[in-house]
Amino acid sequence: MYEDRKEALIQGLYDQGILHDPRIERAFLMVPLEEYIPPHLQIEEMLYADTPQVFFFKSTADRRTISAPHMITIMLEYTNLRSNDQLLMLGCKSGYIEAIASLLCSEGHVYCVDSSEAILKFARDNLRRTGFGDNVSLIHGNPLTMDFKVLSSYDKVLIPYQVEEPDVYPALRKLNDNGVLFAPIGDARLQYFTQILKSSGTYYGNRISTVVFSPLDKNVTFLSQQVQFLEIVKKLGRQATVTSNLEAAIRSARSALEARRVQAAVDPIRIVYDSEVGDELAERYRQETVVSPREQSMDFKIVEAISVQLASRYRGSVRVVTLMNALDMPFDMIKFYLKKSTAGRLTGDMDDPKSLKFTIEAPLVEKDPATANALKELAAHGATLQGLLKESTISEFSDLLRYVSEKLDFLEREKGVRIKSTSMVAKQMVEKVDMLQAAKAGEGHDWAAARARILGDLQQLLEDLRSALQRF
Repeated sequence: MYEDRKEALIQGLYDQGILHDPRIERAFLMVPLEEYIPPHLQIEEMLYADTPQVFFFKSTADRRTISAPHMITIMLEYTNLRSNDQLLMLGCKSGYIEAIASLLCSEGHVYCVDSSEAILKFARDNLRRTGFGDNVSLIHGNPLTMDFKVLSSYDKVLIPYQVEEPDVYPALRKLNDNGVLFAPIGDARLQYFTQILKSSGTYYGNRISTVVFSPLDKNVTFLSQQVQFLEIVKKLGRQATVTSNLEAAIRSARSALEARRVQAAVDPIRIVYDSEVGDELAERYRQETVVSPREQSMDFKIVEAISVQLASRYRGSVRVVTLMNALDMPFDMIKFYLKKSTAGRLTGDMDDPKSLKFTIEAPLVEKDPATANALKELAAHGATLQGLLKESTISEFSDLLRYVSEKLDFLEREKGVRIKSTSMVAKQMVEKVDMLQAAKAGEGHDWAAARARILGDLQQLLEDLRSALQRF
């Protein structure tokens, strides 16, 4: 139902340089976000948008959100789960992140601890209903004091809520050597995405970027139980006793928090931040655990190559029905592959194989040698134009640009090379140069501002032109 939105989200994350791991891409495609948000909190337009999603709301002070997809991606890529990892998550996120993580450590296990039984039940039901609960355990406990017993140690720890540095000490003590903890560490106003690596008993921290996350709940133990109890006994008219019980629970939780702070002060963990050793460890960890770039299946490569070849033969575009006949492949499969192609684009009715076409910007196959050489020459001129613009040699820049523009126009008009959008960029640049020369001739008090603005426009257009020329 939401396949197009998922694909658009994933492509956006790739385009921004945030997503690199194809396993996370597959997990985003497999886990249905809409099943992890109650219907009454769903906003149709926001599903699969790169924004946080509210999944629990009792008041403005008592609400929880699923992190935005780019945040989830950053957390998972820096934690970099292996298939057999034992992952500890402190704080539950409706089950959505847990489901994605379960697909990454598919032969390992995800343990998630939260103080709220209501949240845990909601997440547990979501995971069970969607079939992602086999290697996920949800545990009721205090995530700040680690007052629960599951495993003696963990390979990775992920905390998707704001914590202060002493909050992570109990989890760090449970971290295996060569393990990694990742969390937004700081105060309520500002945190750093922080990666902490353990090596030979020493902890090395790398602060990656500033973020703002909601805090891990600090009134942790039994509060959800007390609230449920309160609702029951209200009907019995024992309000004073219940209020007293609830206040006692809050005092107990605060006492436990204070005891943790005292313990952290008495027995702190020294984390070495931003050191050469830490940088080396982080780079070694990245190299050892790096996932190869987005891989293309052999089927995709074959479909794309044949589509490009046929589009080149038919002057830059080919109907998808033609590809179906040539490849002996169903319409939906060809469409699925060509949506991901960077060599061309689909144009026309996405539901009609007769009118839907695969179009390439320029024939990449079967060019005559003269055309190929001309395109190669233009690509080389792109770098020269960049140098001239940096040196502000506008006269020489203008002469070469006009030559490039005229050559592109000739190739498009006389040789049938499909480079209309590239030719248009070059013509826009010529117009900008004319504007610059006209502004200089008039000069006046606005000359400097006009020059800076036009040069900025030219720089952006030149980057577009060079990118297009390099594809030739």
